[in-house]
Amino acid sequence: MSTEHPPAAANVPQDEHSLHLRGFDREVQVPIVLWTGIGLTVVTVLSFVFCWWGLIFMERWDKGHEATVTAIQEESPQAKEPPLPALQISPQDELKALRTEEDRRLDHAAWADRSAGTVDLPIKIALDALVKRGVAPLEGAAPAAPPAGAGATSDATAPPSGPGGGGL
Repeated sequence: MSTEHPPAAANVPQDEHSLHLRGFDREVQVPIVLWTGIGLTVVTVLSFVFCWWGLIFMERWDKGHEATVTAIQEESPQAKEPPLPALQISPQDELKALRTEEDRRLDHAAWADRSAGTVDLPIKIALDALVKRGVAPLEGAAPAAPPAGAGATSDATAPPSGPGGGGL
């Protein structure tokens, strides 16, 4: 059995890579590509069917295992949905107004409780007042022990004297 080749054209080279040869070996095998595509399609469809079946199974199982309502829940039912949040109409303007009010309260003195004599003071003014007047001793607190190097004073409860340490 010999393989006969058709007569070659005069201008076409005859070598092992020529397309004009009858025994041309193709690199792409069409049947294998088609069967691979068909196999992938079948696997994909089977996967979808399996997932769909799993979802149906889980829904049926979930319905059969729902939590029972206790007597307390029946007596005092809760609201089904929480109330919606109150949305701001113009948040930038509201933030600006809040900052303005905070700045006003921080920079100006005002009565906190007039009957009790309590005042809201800005921090700078309050610190200046503490530096000028000093801190009042706590009621019922034991007097502080004098420093080791200090001599005995006649009045152990007297506030320290010196700059900013004068009496009230």
